[in-house]
Amino acid sequence: MKHFLWQIVSGCLAVKKNLKARGIQGDTLCTRCGDQEESINHVFFECPPAVQVWALSRIPSNPIIFPSNSLFANMDHLFWRVPPVIDDHHFAWILWYIWKARNNKAFSNMDIDPRNTLQLAESESCLWKEAQSSLNQTVEQSRSTPIQSLPAIPGRWCFSDGSWKEKDIFLGQGWYNTLEGFDGLMGARNTRASLSPYIQSLRRSSGPWNVCGIYVSIQLLLQRIVRSW
Repeated sequence: MKHFLWQIVSGCLAVKKNLKARGIQGDTLCTRCGDQEESINHVFFECPPAVQVWALSRIPSNPIIFPSNSLFANMDHLFWRVPPVIDDHHFAWILWYIWKARNNKAFSNMDIDPRNTLQLAESESCLWKEAQSSLNQTVEQSRSTPIQSLPAIPGRWCFSDGSWKEKDIFLGQGWYNTLEGFDGLMGARNTRASLSPYIQSLRRSSGPWNVCGIYVSIQLLLQRIVRSW
């Protein structure tokens, strides 16, 4: 929706006037009313079906103020001049369904009644508002949930781990260092994968890999890397 509104304000929506300016062959007649030029402002604010939608909507209209023959004045009115009591982005869905009604006429030769356009816009606006309320409640609940901290361990400890895939040439390494009375230190790095001499000898001597021995070896290797940092 934000991208759609940006296309309207920036003047790059694919109406016939813009398509003609881009070198696409065809007429510039309005798809719905047959006006000489189908501009962005005409589609949303001057075409008779669009004017009727605005007249039926909750947004106050006045021939002198809104809708007018200026696209920027119309969008300014919707964004900033609408009374706060109905400032719920209701207008965005009206614009969207006016555009869909225009496309239905252009591509399917279907005439959508302005009352149906407004009904669809209002329904979609309510559903969007309810979804945003549910999302905000979920976010607030997640923020209020206390975050469990790691249990305090006396002394100094270094936890390390690694992640790799058999066919990848790089592996990931990470560590977390604790010291009583201080904030924990942590780090991560991405290095080229290679077997240590110890693991290579273990693999040659024991045939199938000894999982416990390999795990211990990797832990020792990561701890050496952490000390080198």
